[in-house]
This record gives sequence, C-alpha cells and structure tokens, in this order.
Amino acid sequence: MAKRQLLEFALQRDNATALSRDSATALQRDSAPAEPAVIHRKPAKARAYPLHVSIYISEPVYREIKRVALDLNCKPHDLLIEGVNLMLERHGRGRIEEIDARYNAVAQ
Repeated sequence: MAKRQLLEFALQRDNATALSRDSATALQRDSAPAEPAVIHRKPAKARAYPLHVSIYISEPVYREIKRVALDLNCKPHDLLIEGVNLMLERHGRGRIEEIDARYNAVAQ
C-alpha cells in the first residue's frame, strides 16, 4: 500500500512540475525581469593550524627516509620539515619558526 501511495505522489508531483514549468515560461515572457536570488552561503571554516600537506614519492625513497630517521633516532616527518627549512633558507625566506614569528607579529 505504501509503495502505491509513493508512486501516485511521484506521478502527481511530475505532472505539477511539468505544469509549473509551462506556467513559469509563460510568466517569464509576460513579466518584468525578477530580482536576482540571494545566495546564502555558510561562513568559511577557520583553517586548522598547522595545515596538512602531502607529497608523492616512490616507495624506495620513502624507505630510505625511514632508514635515515631510524639511524638519527627521529621521525620521517622531522626529516621532511628539515628539508622544507633547507628549501626556504636556500630561497631567502628564512626558517619555519622565523616565518611563523613574523606572521604572528603582524596578526596581533
């Protein structure tokens, strides 16, 4: 019984939609242009800090990074951060800590 009611409702809705489309087309031709619709958006979420960044490297390279980390008694992440610091310094941007300190000083 419930399936039949749902089917009847769907058929009625489809007929109403078809009628409303025809009516809307006629109204659009006859009436003045409508005001643009207001779009309500959710406010942007605050970004989590620190941001998550991923890299794609081959498995053998990742294994070597893990071996170096094991030899140095640290985590692979520490070595990747070291690499980011070296790249930033090479390009004259300073270290991560310096950049964060400058940003925090401006933000306050």
